[in-house]
Amino acid sequence: MLRLVAFMSVSDSPKVAFPLSVPVVGEATEVPPAHRPKAVSFRRFLPGIVLASVVAAATGAPSFASSESDADASPPGSASEAAQVDAAFDAMVNDPADLEKTFHFAALAARTGDLEGAVAALERMLLLEPDLPRVKLELGVLYFRLGSYVVARRYLTEAVAGDRVPDEVRARVAEYVAAVDAKLARHHVSGFSLFGARYQSNANAGPSSPEVRLEGRTAALEDRFTGQSDADVFAAAGIEHRYDFRRVDGLKWVTDATLYATRQRTQEQVNLALVEARTGPERGFGRAAVGDDGLLVRPYAKIEHVTLDDRIWYQGAGAGVGLRFRPSDRLEVSGGADVVRRRHRQDAENPAADDRDGWVIRARLTGRHALTGAFGLRLTAGAVRHELKAEYEKHDDVELGAGLDYAFSDPSGFTHRRWTASVGLNRLYSRYDAPDDTIDPNRRRTQRALSAEASLTVPLGERLAVVLSVGDRDVDASLPNFTNRNRWASAAVAWSF
Repeated sequence: MLRLVAFMSVSDSPKVAFPLSVPVVGEATEVPPAHRPKAVSFRRFLPGIVLASVVAAATGAPSFASSESDADASPPGSASEAAQVDAAFDAMVNDPADLEKTFHFAALAARTGDLEGAVAALERMLLLEPDLPRVKLELGVLYFRLGSYVVARRYLTEAVAGDRVPDEVRARVAEYVAAVDAKLARHHVSGFSLFGARYQSNANAGPSSPEVRLEGRTAALEDRFTGQSDADVFAAAGIEHRYDFRRVDGLKWVTDATLYATRQRTQEQVNLALVEARTGPERGFGRAAVGDDGLLVRPYAKIEHVTLDDRIWYQGAGAGVGLRFRPSDRLEVSGGADVVRRRHRQDAENPAADDRDGWVIRARLTGRHALTGAFGLRLTAGAVRHELKAEYEKHDDVELGAGLDYAFSDPSGFTHRRWTASVGLNRLYSRYDAPDDTIDPNRRRTQRALSAEASLTVPLGERLAVVLSVGDRDVDASLPNFTNRNRWASAAVAWSF
């Protein structure tokens, strides 16, 4: 199954729709990161908008979890699931010589997050019957998930040491050995590329009505300055390098860069290109120091470079800190905060561009919870302070969002990989400090934006996927100049390495 993660950030004003949104769905069993395709969700930006954070995700089939239907899986921690685990444990204790009962308990324990209990049960099986390749494979997978990569490699190697090893076991062992070697390597490079096309009903984020405010009076815009539909092509690419210091605390140095560009068919004034790069150490605390659970902290320095209409729009530099906390396989909380100083380029087309110079201070938190092996829930909260040069440009943004993801079997039977459907709602409230005299000296700008989106991810292989998306963004502002609505649809191909 292909799992693609996207983090959507609060962005500067004015705003346009997401060209692409890629969902995330959690599973009970982790898969090798060496085969994780990366994907991205970006928002189409106009002046002052910056790229959203990009997060990678994973593919692969579950190990123990694959033995049961996702549709029948109980929510983690439910009474039904706890009863199943208790019953399986009792059956194992009452009949310790029955290896099938022991394996069944280990499968349930792994699905519910009791990795240590599953390990103990499987290692007991090997005491009774040492020549069990599938059991050694599962032990290798469990130790991989626990972050004990050396022990994982030993069990994986032993799983294919005999003569009676099934071909599917050899294939999975090779996959996980490559992942273990990647984890143990000092240098690790990964990345993604994404290409797509999109249609928007309001590509230039123009006002819905030609009647706007100008110096406190009602004025009429020419039609070409109101909302205009258009089609565009977009491309994104990203690369991440990790250097592992091989310390007990899991210290790494992480550098990543993301590029994004669009080319409009007719509205060329909103052609956009941007680059964002970050670098800094990453350190684990608690279990994250030796594995994937626990707390990861990443302070970083960052730079931004944005062009609009094929001219430099702004450049920025700053610093921030990223956090990720995984108390269990089914729950992850991530986010962080950063501060960036931006400088805009003034020219004849933008004589007042430096009014937007200043500091942008952002904080964001996202929680993702795998309700079952098939359903995942996403909740997001964020805030941004734009402390800019001109009083009328200073403003605050507050964002709240929620999404639901559903992974299901390939209905075509062509790839035998799970497809992912996702729906989401996002609410953004913006409030400006002072009126803009050129628009209305007696009225401050406030606005509420409601975005709805849906997407379908169709994996074509371990590293390739097609993503289809539709969305609607409705902006209700106190000034008609900024009231607009944009509907969009896109199709993209994502590839990772």
